[in-house]
Amino acid sequence: MESGSELLARNIFEFWLKNLVRLLSNYDLRRLIICGDLKESIGTPKSVEVTLLKELQHVLLQHSVEATLLKGNHDGSIESYIEFPCLDYILLEAGGEDVIVAHGHRRLPFENAKGAILAHMHPSIRLNGSTSFVWLFFKRTSPRRGGVVVMPPFNPFLGGGRVVGRRSPALAQLRIPSKIWSSAVIGLNGAYYGTLDDVQAMA
Repeated sequence: MESGSELLARNIFEFWLKNLVRLLSNYDLRRLIICGDLKESIGTPKSVEVTLLKELQHVLLQHSVEATLLKGNHDGSIESYIEFPCLDYILLEAGGEDVIVAHGHRRLPFENAKGAILAHMHPSIRLNGSTSFVWLFFKRTSPRRGGVVVMPPFNPFLGGGRVVGRRSPALAQLRIPSKIWSSAVIGLNGAYYGTLDDVQAMA
């Protein structure tokens, strides 16, 4: 019989797995890039996590999806429990330029890419007493054009790093100077909340 914490983990897993299956079916995806933190335990996964990882691999096999995990800070030793590739980052081509995709908890060779897609920070804003996850978009205007996208977590039950403008501790690691970068904060429903400075003024 599962414990309370194991039951909670399973319920959360089944919730986001249902959403994943919906995406795989609706868009006929053939490749899935997971941007880290596939499990909660920092080191060796708990027995319930091992079971859930096997279930995930079964679903991916059913849908003929090729998966790649970009390891996050929670994914230590995960290579021993999954059968698809685990990498620190990958480079994808977009518009003739390389874009680096990674979890985002480590320093990356940004000099090899024009843009980046990152996770890890769980960006969110607080409006009307409730917290909502958001997308963050940064565009460099000079001297060399480029961009950074910070994704919200796929799991809606995770904690968020509240976005309160450019001084947010969650964003400090990006080292994005405001004078040469523009920003946009976008809700999960596509709503435009403004720039980081706008969000700071609303906080």
